[in-house]
Amino acid sequence: MSKAVNLWRSLSQEQIARLREEIMHLEGVRKLVSNDDNFLLGLALAETMDSVDSLAHSVTRLCTRSLRKLERFVAAGANLYQELEILAELEQGLRRIEMNAEIRRCQ
Repeated sequence: MSKAVNLWRSLSQEQIARLREEIMHLEGVRKLVSNDDNFLLGLALAETMDSVDSLAHSVTRLCTRSLRKLERFVAAGANLYQELEILAELEQGLRRIEMNAEIRRCQ
């Protein structure tokens, strides 16, 4: 979840403006990386896309785990439903037996 929040914050208008106005004009960035603004924006875009890719992989793993848990709950629910049907049949059979026993006592 923190990956998604951090990515969301990094894509805010304020952060994009800060990137363009402050970070890209730092002397160290200009000397060590490049003077070309388009190249620097391309690097920032590539880093953001890597973050999106990493987030997508994390979400996929989480969904896979959640899907397995959900499948187990569905299977357990189906088993419970079958057992409830069996219980209802047994209760109905017990009621019939009790009614027959009561009828015999009355005769």
